[in-house]
Amino acid sequence: WTYRIWVEEVLGSQRRGDSFVLRPAIPADWPGFKLSYRQGKNLYEISVERTEESPRVEMDGQIVPNGEIPLANDGIVRKIVVYLPQLAHEPSDRLK
Repeated sequence: WTYRIWVEEVLGSQRRGDSFVLRPAIPADWPGFKLSYRQGKNLYEISVERTEESPRVEMDGQIVPNGEIPLANDGIVRKIVVYLPQLAHEPSDRLK
């Protein structure tokens, strides 16, 4: 169950029929992360990055409407980039 919490809640991966969405809920001081996801014959190379531009999801360089990434079984490696907004965070008081 710990694995499922990390995948679904922190990394934000949820399957929806023949697509999946990524809506990560990572700490403000995380710059992002990378992961590989295999579904059938396809491999999805996923990168989550912070940006000062508009948040969005891209697959193979194209913006994905509603952030829903279509799943296929055609043996193609897909490059997914999820751009998250930069978050301002206060310096930690724990170090004082």
